[in-house]
Amino acid sequence: MKKIAVIIASILLGGMVICLIVFKIFTDNSIYSDMGVSDSYDGFEIEKVFDNHKGSPADGEALYKITKDSNTKADFSDWKKLPIDKRIVEFYITKRYDHVSSEIRKLAEISEGYWKIVEKNPIEGEGMKGLYGNMKLYIYDSQHDLIYCYVFDS
Repeated sequence: MKKIAVIIASILLGGMVICLIVFKIFTDNSIYSDMGVSDSYDGFEIEKVFDNHKGSPADGEALYKITKDSNTKADFSDWKKLPIDKRIVEFYITKRYDHVSSEIRKLAEISEGYWKIVEKNPIEGEGMKGLYGNMKLYIYDSQHDLIYCYVFDS
C-alpha cells in the first residue's frame, strides 16, 4: 500500500513540475510574441520582477524585465515614443497607487524610449476608451537598454 502511495505521489509531483515548466514556457513565448521587436528572441532573457497572481493566471499583476545582449537587435519602430499616454498611467498606476508595487510605479518615471500596449477585453463605458481589463504594457527604457512588460489581469 505504501508503495502505491509513493508511486502516486511521485506521479502527481512530476505532473506538477511539468505543468510549471509548460506555464513558464507559455508565459515567456506570449511575452516575446506580443512584444514583436525581433524575428528571433535568441539573446533576450526574461526575469520576473513581481507577480501577485498567487499561482493563478487570473486576476493580478506581474512585471517582467527583459534584457538583451549587446549584439541583439530590436526594432521599436511600431512602438510609440514615451511618455506613456497620461490616461493609461492614471488608470493602471496612479489612481491605484496604494495597490501597485513600487516596481510598477517606477515605470511611469521612465522618460526616454518607447511603449506599446497589447490589449484584451476593452472596458465599456464613458471615458474608458483605450483602457482594458486585461493588457500587457511594454516599455523600452533606452537609457538602460531594458524592456519591461507590465501584465494587468482583472
